[in-house]
Amino acid sequence: MKRWAKYSLVFVVAAGALGFVAGFGLRGATAIGGADGQVTSQERRRIVRQVQEEMRLMGTVLNQVSMAYYEDVDVHELAVAGIKGMLSRLDPYSDFYVEEQDEGAVADLEITTTGTYSGIGATIGYAGGVLSIISPMKGSPALGAGLQAGDVIAEIDGTPSRHFSTAKAASMIKGPVGTQVTLMIEREGIPEPLEIIITRAQIEVNDVSAAVFAAPGIAYVEIGRFTRNTGRFLLEALRKLEAEQPMEGLILDLRGNPGGMLDEAVAVADPFLPRGELVVYTRGRIPEMKADLETKEDQFFKGRLVVLVNQGSASASEIVAGAVQDLDRGVIVGKTSFGKGLVQSVGEISEGNKFRLTTGEYFTPSGRNLQRPFVRNPAGRLVVRNPSLPDTTEHPIYASRNGRTVSGGGGVVPDIEVDGLMGNILLFDLKFRRAMFLRYVNNYVNTRGIEQGSRVTVDDALLNDFRRWTEEHGFTFRSPTEMRLEDLLETAEAEEVADELATEIEALQRAIDRQKNYMWRDSWDKIALELRREFVTKLEGYEAGRLTYMREDPQFQAAIGVVQDSQQYSSILSGAGEDNPANSQQPEAENPGLEEPEEEESEIAET
Repeated sequence: MKRWAKYSLVFVVAAGALGFVAGFGLRGATAIGGADGQVTSQERRRIVRQVQEEMRLMGTVLNQVSMAYYEDVDVHELAVAGIKGMLSRLDPYSDFYVEEQDEGAVADLEITTTGTYSGIGATIGYAGGVLSIISPMKGSPALGAGLQAGDVIAEIDGTPSRHFSTAKAASMIKGPVGTQVTLMIEREGIPEPLEIIITRAQIEVNDVSAAVFAAPGIAYVEIGRFTRNTGRFLLEALRKLEAEQPMEGLILDLRGNPGGMLDEAVAVADPFLPRGELVVYTRGRIPEMKADLETKEDQFFKGRLVVLVNQGSASASEIVAGAVQDLDRGVIVGKTSFGKGLVQSVGEISEGNKFRLTTGEYFTPSGRNLQRPFVRNPAGRLVVRNPSLPDTTEHPIYASRNGRTVSGGGGVVPDIEVDGLMGNILLFDLKFRRAMFLRYVNNYVNTRGIEQGSRVTVDDALLNDFRRWTEEHGFTFRSPTEMRLEDLLETAEAEEVADELATEIEALQRAIDRQKNYMWRDSWDKIALELRREFVTKLEGYEAGRLTYMREDPQFQAAIGVVQDSQQYSSILSGAGEDNPANSQQPEAENPGLEEPEEEESEIAET
């Protein structure tokens, strides 16, 4: 019975947490959160009584399972599953994290809320099917020790790690400041493994991944997410740019940014708006959720502003974009954003066990809530309705400060809708599934001893060499048609008619092989662009590589076009261009599988 008493406490603590939320609130609102009515004392007493009744029922069931099930069960595991199941019924964002089970999620939450950690300063993840360095951070111990993007992490302190989960590897690489970790690295083009010893340090996360001039007087700033101190790093980057040359216009790139801290969204909007301007307000049942969040500092940048968004821009990103649009402070370009209009609060139930609960909604200055409706996916999981599907929902209409029409309930709809660079299954497999662009460039540079700052010309000879190299390294890809043919063959074999269809299936396979060759040919220009970006990133740095790619990106071209055209810019913000067909919505085509940009266990991790 002692063991039962210990684990029943998990339910009691969880129930207590709900009372805690109703009465006193959780610490650290993270972006990114219903009703204006708050919980009264009478309602609180009713909730407590009801919770106590339901807890007796849950405790009875768990007790019976633990005592009478035909084999031993892990009571703690069942209890945690019960808590997670309960929260999953609410929305896709509320969750309960047990450190030993959800190590990666707990670490991500800690980094988001504090903005620091103790480690080597490198992002790791899977590239080409093996655990690798994705990027060492600027000025980090990892970069100083010589780690490079694409390095395979073969061992961590003598333990083979090629196929460790990112969370497990990250926890092994992190450690107290001043201690050392030894990594055995395999590098493309270098025959022998490299042993690299790195001294851990306190790492401050800087989410401003690029801050550079894209054209004379036109700055480009990219923010990857909103962790603690993102606003400070942004202001530092803007001051540095302004010291280089006067900024007439600025492009703020929030594409693929899944959000983060609510107050950092306000801090990021701060440099672009006057002091005391309302950026966002939140409402919920606990007192902490009734908040009007305004800018606190004098406006730093008053020039033309364009914000880039897409389907991966969520929560805090949408707060910034929504405020800029509502206040007619700048032009939004790209594709309709994800549509997350809820705020989560994070609390620690007990040591190592964190609790994230949706405690409110947020609203842009015009009163819009941007939450997209929830649906259940084929696995039965509650998710946000896929933003790339046709949207026939009738959304509520609001007005911007200048009287322009803006809508709620489905993300931020850009003022200028433009598709991004389109891909296909070949490019996806080359870039993400097998990391062929990164591996080839590393091999090319390392085997030829090419020095930093050098330029590599991507011509037909190099492209042909790249294709040959990928084939020598076992690269293959399956087209959608080929996958369907494999299904057909499997069905034919099951129905014992495969021999009768052999001639037709072989003819189809030859046609598919021709189609795959055509795909290589049709993708030649985009393959060349990916290789140019990788070479420039490798030899000149991330910002230079990013600009190389941006110059052929239709969304970036639209952004730089409007930020340089003061007449078009003013016309859009005045509302004069609302009926312009050039601003009308184009068919969605980006990332059709996107459901939730931040809820799955991260495939990358800071170390």
